[in-house]
Amino acid sequence: MLDPAADDPVVEEVELPGAGFPNDLTRTPGGMWITDSARDRLYRVRVAPDGSAGGVARRPLSGDWDPVADDPPGTFGANGVRRLRDGDLVVVDSRDGGLFAVDIPSGVAEEIPVCGRRDLTGGDGLVLDQRILYVVRGRTDNRVEILQVRKAGGTWRAFYRRSVGDPDLSVPSTATLDRDSLWAVNAEFGTGDETFEVVRVGL
Repeated sequence: MLDPAADDPVVEEVELPGAGFPNDLTRTPGGMWITDSARDRLYRVRVAPDGSAGGVARRPLSGDWDPVADDPPGTFGANGVRRLRDGDLVVVDSRDGGLFAVDIPSGVAEEIPVCGRRDLTGGDGLVLDQRILYVVRGRTDNRVEILQVRKAGGTWRAFYRRSVGDPDLSVPSTATLDRDSLWAVNAEFGTGDETFEVVRVGL
C-alpha cells in the first residue's frame, strides 16, 4: 500500500503466499485483485474501509484457461487485469494473447472472442475506459491494440478497432489513460537498457 504524499510512500506490505510473479492489479469493491504471471491464479487482498489491507486469498484459474505449468520456466501467463462493468475481471494471457472474462467467486475463465482479431500475444497492461479496452503489447510488439468490449446474451465479446504505436516505446508494460493520450511505462525487459521512461502515446 502506498501513500504518494508521504516522505516514505510505503505504508503497508502484503505477502502473497506461494506467488511466482505478482504482476498487474485492479481495485474492486471487495479489495484488490492481482495476477500471478507465473501461476494459473489470481490473488485477492481485502481492503478495509480505512484503506488497510486484510486477508489474502488465492483464486485458481479454471475453465477455458490454458495451464502454464507445462511451459518453459519464465513463461508469462496471466498479466493485465481490469474490472468489467458486470463485476467480472478481464485478464490477458501474455503467452498466447487470449482475453478472458473471469468470474470472481469461482475463478472460472471464459475466453472472450475477438472479432477482426489482432495479434495480442505479449499483452501486458490493460486500460479499460467504458467499453474501450487498450491492450499494451511489450514482449512481442511495441504497440497498443484498441478493442471495443460488450456483453450480449451473457457472453463478452471484443471487436478490434485499431493499433497505435510510438517509436519511443520499448517493451511497454503498464499504462494509464489521460484524456486523448495513453501514458505507458517502458519496462525494457531483455533490452539491456537501464534507462526507464514513461511514453505519451497519442490516441
